[in-house]
Amino acid sequence: MVHRTLFAAAFLMLGFSGFAWIDAWHFQRQAEARFVRLLAGGVDSPRVEGLGNGILGRIDIPRIGLSAVIAEGDGTTILRRAVGHIKGTGFPGHPN
Repeated sequence: MVHRTLFAAAFLMLGFSGFAWIDAWHFQRQAEARFVRLLAGGVDSPRVEGLGNGILGRIDIPRIGLSAVIAEGDGTTILRRAVGHIKGTGFPGHPN
């Protein structure tokens, strides 16, 4: 009985991990495409309302192979999908 319970728990954890990975991947692809379209259009501020809580930019760290969209907010869903920015705090290179 215990081994069935542990197997079921492991199966559920793997399922949730798969869901979280696919959800983040899908969000990143959509947000990245939208961000690139905005930059190609010559928009000064790449903030997009309505996608996440607003896409602010992208962070690239080639040394560790990281490229991620930065979204406004610090909620659970935002942090599962993207790098979060706390509302009301300053942006890099700008005073608060």
